[in-house]
Amino acid sequence: MANQTNPGQDPLNTLLSEFATKLNEIEEKQRLLKDRTLLVGENLISTKQDYEKELFDMKKKISDIELEIKSIKQLNKRIINELENFARKTEVDILQRQVKIFEPFLKGPAIDDFKEYINKSVKENIEGIMTEIVSLSKTKHHTQEEKDIKQEIKEELKEKPEKKPKTSKKKKKTKSHKKKNNSKKTRKKRKTSHKKNSKKTKSHKRKNTSHKKKKQNKTIKKKKTSK
Repeated sequence: MANQTNPGQDPLNTLLSEFATKLNEIEEKQRLLKDRTLLVGENLISTKQDYEKELFDMKKKISDIELEIKSIKQLNKRIINELENFARKTEVDILQRQVKIFEPFLKGPAIDDFKEYINKSVKENIEGIMTEIVSLSKTKHHTQEEKDIKQEIKEELKEKPEKKPKTSKKKKKTKSHKKKNNSKKTRKKRKTSHKKNSKKTKSHKRKNTSHKKKKQNKTIKKKKTSK
């Protein structure tokens, strides 16, 4: 009886054992899938975090770049506005030519040299004016003397009578006496005129000396103020 039952039960056991083995295989496969899905999820989470960090850093960099771009734009605007005030090459060439023209004047004497030159010129002008005044006074004196001499000559010529063929001795004596008197008068006139002229020249010299002193004082004051 036992032998008869065993062959009938063998196919069922084999089927059940096969089902059990297949179920075990399926369970293992499910476990493997779960593990894989968990790993994939973890990887996705880590990659997501990495991407988020990268995005945050990129946003920061972009904001910094935008600020730099704004500052660069402002600088460009300032440069453009200032470029209008800059000179061109042609203008620079013109300025260089002008500088070459005015170089000798720029390398000329200093302010002290100008002051010395002005003082010298002022002194020379004062000396020239004084010499002219003295020469004018001398010429006036000479002209007055010449006028007096001319007047005396005219008077003498007027007093001289015309020559006659016959003259007496008495008339000659009277004429000689008149000539002597006239010569004495002319000498007196000359002396008086010479005295007057000498007085005038002395007074003129005093005025000139006082005028010189005043000018010298003025020049000294100017020098002190300039210092």
